[in-house]
Amino acid sequence: MLTMAATQTQTQPEPQTQAEDTDRPTPEAEAASTPIIVEGSTEAREVRAQTGSRIPGEPLYRDLNVATSTGIAGLTPGSGMQPFSGANAVTKRITTTCVSDNDAVGERASCLLLEAQEARAENDLAGAIDIYRFLVSSQQFGREERLTGGTELYNLAGEIGDTVLREEALIRLVDGDVLNEIRRRPAMLTLSDMARARGDNDLALKRLNDYRATGVTGPDIYSNIAILMRTTGRPGAEDMMQQAIDTAPDWDMPVPQGWLDFVRLGPNAPQMSAQEIGGDTSQQGELAEPGEQAEPEFATTTVLLETSMGTITIALETQRAPITAGNFLRYVDEGRFDGIVFYRAMHLDWGDQPNGLLQGGAQWDPDRVLPGIPHEPTTTTGLSHTRGALSMAMGEPGTANGDFSIMLGDQTGLDANPASEDPVWQNGYAVFGYVTDGMDVVEAIHAAPLDPQKGEGWMKGQMLADPVTVVDARRLEPIAE
Repeated sequence: MLTMAATQTQTQPEPQTQAEDTDRPTPEAEAASTPIIVEGSTEAREVRAQTGSRIPGEPLYRDLNVATSTGIAGLTPGSGMQPFSGANAVTKRITTTCVSDNDAVGERASCLLLEAQEARAENDLAGAIDIYRFLVSSQQFGREERLTGGTELYNLAGEIGDTVLREEALIRLVDGDVLNEIRRRPAMLTLSDMARARGDNDLALKRLNDYRATGVTGPDIYSNIAILMRTTGRPGAEDMMQQAIDTAPDWDMPVPQGWLDFVRLGPNAPQMSAQEIGGDTSQQGELAEPGEQAEPEFATTTVLLETSMGTITIALETQRAPITAGNFLRYVDEGRFDGIVFYRAMHLDWGDQPNGLLQGGAQWDPDRVLPGIPHEPTTTTGLSHTRGALSMAMGEPGTANGDFSIMLGDQTGLDANPASEDPVWQNGYAVFGYVTDGMDVVEAIHAAPLDPQKGEGWMKGQMLADPVTVVDARRLEPIAE
């Protein structure tokens, strides 16, 4: 929360904010420059006079210096001095400041954020955009302050539907070395998708190669690079796809026939569709259109969670994550999920909104909980923490039992990362299914009021004030005999 500012900000003339403007600079060009923010304190501070020293009750002002022409620090009751006469006039100066609820965001950044907030309230989007650009790009601010400015710019771009500005915001965050490892690499993949969505395949390819240079690369990335190399006429596309084929066994990923045909037919092969090449980006390496959903290719089991706010339909990945999905089904089949609640809603202010996760489960109820299960990392299953994914809650590998989360947005930083030095992130969390219907119900539960007093440690304030009950959990397919 921000309080009133004593800072004035002047911005550049209003820029164009519509992505369809043909003469508008590219996101890279926009990100290469930062508007000049002229900042200074007002000289005309508000000055008020105290109305007397003998008035009973609470003083009008506290903890402020008192200036008197006599040099006396303050008036004492019974002194006989008249505060509004002659040379003894008493005044107190009120100094305003800006405070953020994030301790890492200082006063100056807080004042600018408040200025931007006020500009948005007055529909001065150009002014707000310039302030956010300045915050995210200026080395005068700390990492957390730049992250806040960039996140606000990204979110504002989403609100007004400006895809060019949104890409620019992400470029500033990535190039400014603001994001940590968990968030930077997924952001780089998003930037590649953004470039391709606006038809810049050369830039999309460059960004994928930049991503590959930052750490461990899965076969899906190699396959996407191969497809873009062929699309842009670069040599060596078949060698890159062969690398995808060769590394797939290390990730326990099946090799689509389209990858094999891509290598076998060579550059003279007829144009193949996405389906012929095979799979989606997160699973098999096809460079899917943004938002495109691939047809399921693995066995799943459908489960319904009937909640007090509506029904959620889930496809459990019983083939790719048999241990974790099987554990969930046991809870369902034995009635252990009937009467559980969704109790936690974690909100994230970056990315497409709503973002974060919704958590529910047995909550260590001795009448419901079963022993922990072996961990199935995403490097084994080929699954990912994308929007609608179900993931097991756990303390460490082997402790997951009856609590699970549903992703409101892409949280691929929760996937296993073998290159990480942290054992937690080496293993990641286990995805075992996806919501196929009822994400509106998930979003409604996630948006329910929170109790600021509930929860412990870093989870305090993330607990629903009124948990939402799972009235009935059941599978649609009969249990195989």
